Amino acid sequence: PYFIETVIDIIEPLTIEEGADLVFAEDGGLGVYDNGTLSAVGTSSNKITFRGKENINGYWRGIHIETNSSNNEFIHTVVKNGGTNYVYCCNNVANILLKGGQLTVSNSELSESGGCGIYVQSNGNLTESDNTFSGNMDGDVCQ
Repeated sequence: PYFIETVIDIIEPLTIEEGADLVFAEDGGLGVYDNGTLSAVGTSSNKITFRGKENINGYWRGIHIETNSSNNEFIHTVVKNGGTNYVYCCNNVANILLKGGQLTVSNSELSESGGCGIYVQSNGNLTESDNTFSGNMDGDVCQ
């Protein structure tokens, strides 16, 4: 596993390889800004996981996406335990917060958020299909 102790700014394209296991400390999180994109494409048998160090609702901050790119994608991923606090802005806590950006999420599991599974602000563009949601304290896909 990759252990992330703080918030990391992604300002250039980043691809997460299938099977990667990203484990976050309480103050850990990811923010996608500027020219950054985040592509996390696993397979049905080799998923990518983003999770808290402890298996607790809202353990880590979550993922904040603010870039308008079709390269922002979560396919065959697991995102759990996020939403303890906002990453950079906004009072909306979630496993994934989409603020003014574009994101595709499919065949993924979003669970045990301290807020929403995915929170889409009014200027965000989310395409989602065939996802599983469970145990998110404020709902699955919120706006």
